[in-house]
Amino acid sequence: FCGDVVATKKCQGGAFKGCKSLSRVNLPWGISWDMAKAKFPDSPWGKTRPEPTTEDMLQDQERRDRMNEFEMMARKVLGDREAKVEMRRKPISLNQRNAAYTIKVVGRTACGGYVAASLPVGRNATPESYDWETFKEEIAQIEEGGLLLLNIPSTAMGSHLQKVQKLQPQQPQQPQQPQQPQHPVSLRISSWKDQPVTIGEKAFAGIESLKTVIIGEGVKEIGKEAFSFCRALQSISLPDGLLSIEEGAFGGCTALTDIRIPQSVATIGRNAFLGTGIPHPVIHNGTLCYVPATVTTYVVPEGVREIEFGAFGGCRKLTSLTITEGVTKVGRIFGDCGSLTSLKSVRIPDGLTLIGKDAFLQCSSLEEINIPSSVREIRGRAFMGCRSLKSIDIPQGVEVIRAHTFRGCTALEELTFHSGLIASEDYAMTAFLECTALTRVNLPEGVTWDQVKAKFPDSPWGKTKPEEA
Repeated sequence: FCGDVVATKKCQGGAFKGCKSLSRVNLPWGISWDMAKAKFPDSPWGKTRPEPTTEDMLQDQERRDRMNEFEMMARKVLGDREAKVEMRRKPISLNQRNAAYTIKVVGRTACGGYVAASLPVGRNATPESYDWETFKEEIAQIEEGGLLLLNIPSTAMGSHLQKVQKLQPQQPQQPQQPQQPQHPVSLRISSWKDQPVTIGEKAFAGIESLKTVIIGEGVKEIGKEAFSFCRALQSISLPDGLLSIEEGAFGGCTALTDIRIPQSVATIGRNAFLGTGIPHPVIHNGTLCYVPATVTTYVVPEGVREIEFGAFGGCRKLTSLTITEGVTKVGRIFGDCGSLTSLKSVRIPDGLTLIGKDAFLQCSSLEEINIPSSVREIRGRAFMGCRSLKSIDIPQGVEVIRAHTFRGCTALEELTFHSGLIASEDYAMTAFLECTALTRVNLPEGVTWDQVKAKFPDSPWGKTKPEEA
C-alpha cells in the first residue's frame, strides 16, 4: 500500500477475504499491523503479528525522535499553552494524506480547557521548517473562553482547528464574587484554510444557554444529534454548500422556530427536526421531513415523493391523514413515538406500492384505512396493534404480506381477499395472530377454509368451519 486507505473504513472488511496465501503486506509510513490486521482475516499475515525488521525499528525510533523535537518546539513557541504531539492514527483529512503527526494544543480556559486545536504536520516537515507563526495565529482565533465547558474532542468539529468565537460577551462577574465558568451564548463555526469540515456527533448537544449559531462556508456535514436538546437555540444560519444534516441534528431544540435549508443539501436524516418549535412543515427535494406537533388533520402536498422516517413523530393530536398521489411508499412515518392514539383515518392514493414495516404500528384509534390496488407488499407489523380496525380489504395486487402485519387487531371482524395470496407461502403464518374478533373471512374462488384455517389460530373463524352458503 502506498496510501493509508487500508486503515480506514474505505477499505472494507471483506475486500481481502479468502486470501489464504498472503504472508506479507507492506504498509505505508505511520500505519501499524494492529491498525490493519482486521482487514485480512483469512491470511497468515493478518493472524500473526510479523516480526519487526531492522528498518521498522529504525523508522519507529525516527518517529519518536521527531515527535520529541516537535513537542519541545511547540512548548517553546506556545508559551503558556500546553502542547502534545501524537503519531498519526488515521487520515487527518481528504487533503492531508501525507500528514504524519498531529500537534494537539490545550487552551487554558476558565474550566481548565481541553483540546482546542488539532493540526497536521507533514511527514517530511522538521521543527525548524514548520510554519509556527501561522500556527500561533490559528490558535489565537479561539477567543478566550470560547470553548468554556464544551469539553469536546479535537475531531468533534472536523479534522482541523475550527474558529469558534463567542459573538456576545457574557455579563461581567461582580468583583467580590469568584469567577464562574459560563456556557457560550453564540457560536460561529467555519472552515480552516478552506478544508471541508464536519460538525461531529453530539458536538454541541445539550448546551442549554446556546441561542445563536452561525455556520460558515466550508462546513459540509452536520452530524448526528449535533445540536440536539439545545433548548434555548433560536437562530441558526446554514451555509450554501452544506451537503447533509444527519439524524436528530436539531431534535429537541424547542425554541427553534425557523430554518432555511440550502438547496445544496442532498440528505436529511430521520428526526432531524423532531421536537423543535418550527410551526410549518419542512419539505426538501420532494421529501416531507417534518410536520409540526400541533396539526390535527394533514394532507400531504402535491410534489412530495417520500415521507421521511418520523416525519409525524410528535403529532399526538393528529386525527386524519391523507397521502396524495406521487408518494410511492410509506414507512415508519410516526417514528419511535410508540403509539398514536388520536389517528382515526388514513387515505392512501393509487400509485403507492409499498406499506413499510411499522408504518401504522400501535395506531390504536385507527378505524378506517384503504389499501389501494397498486400496493404490492405490506411489511411486518404495518398495522400491528390497530385495535379499532373492524374490516380490511386486501386487493388483488398485493403479492406479499409479512409477519405480524395485522397482529393484535382485536376489533377486526371481517377480512376480504381478492387473490389466492392467503394460501401461498408469501403470506406469513403470524400475520393475523391475536385477531380474536375475526368471524368472517371472504376467500377468493378456488381457496377453501381447510387450506387457510391454520393462519387464523386465535379467531373464531379459524377455529370453527363456517357453514357453506
